[in-house]
Amino acid sequence: MTGHESVVRSFSGVAANYATSTGHAHAGVLERFVALLRPIGNERALDIATGAGHVALTLAPQVAEVTAYDLTTAMLEVTADAAEARGIANLTTRQGPAERLPFPDGAFDLVTSRLGAHHFTDLDSALQEMRRVIASGGRIAIEDTVSPDDGASDLALDRIERLRDPSHVRNYTLTEWRTKLAAAGFRIESETTGYFGDGTEMNIEGWMERIGTPIENRALVRHAFDEAPEGLKTILRYDGQAFQIPVVTLLARPQ
Repeated sequence: MTGHESVVRSFSGVAANYATSTGHAHAGVLERFVALLRPIGNERALDIATGAGHVALTLAPQVAEVTAYDLTTAMLEVTADAAEARGIANLTTRQGPAERLPFPDGAFDLVTSRLGAHHFTDLDSALQEMRRVIASGGRIAIEDTVSPDDGASDLALDRIERLRDPSHVRNYTLTEWRTKLAAAGFRIESETTGYFGDGTEMNIEGWMERIGTPIENRALVRHAFDEAPEGLKTILRYDGQAFQIPVVTLLARPQ
């Protein structure tokens, strides 16, 4: 099974769960994320790995048009249904991988991706594609879960993530994000760290249920939390039942 097939398999049956996920749908977080881009109303926007469309739906009233783009058809159906329910007419959906965007060079003024990059099979290629489709003077905003720079904690967190969701690729460190954005031709204008959903506390059982963690992996996930390095437990604010996960939010422009 390829990485893309794994993502589609993981998310096809649980798309509705992400439409109602508190952390993903957090209005305050979404409004701040979109505000980073300072839209003035005439922009063409692309939201990559749109998921249940939360960013695209928040962005749509503030731009001329937005394309919600995702690898998983079920996610795009949820997004389209939400747009119709809200009377949003300037949102279209398109299916495909982040590493091969089916759009011409310079097609968009704004590009966003929130909480999807850790599933990209090749982040470097995805960032290069973002650089290709962004217009001169455009802006990109990315938010994603982030790993600690400490090697042991980094490895432990990614192991937990992969046990929970086999389509997970990697939570990158801040250092990796800076390096990869620069290599793709972007200049970071702002970098903010915090916690997913403004510190939304995630019960481990609910976290696994949302993605449909394989039953045989669930005890392994619990054990991996309990056996994680103490430094990681502190970062995750782990209390034995629930945790919070760090994120980084980045605004960048093409160099």
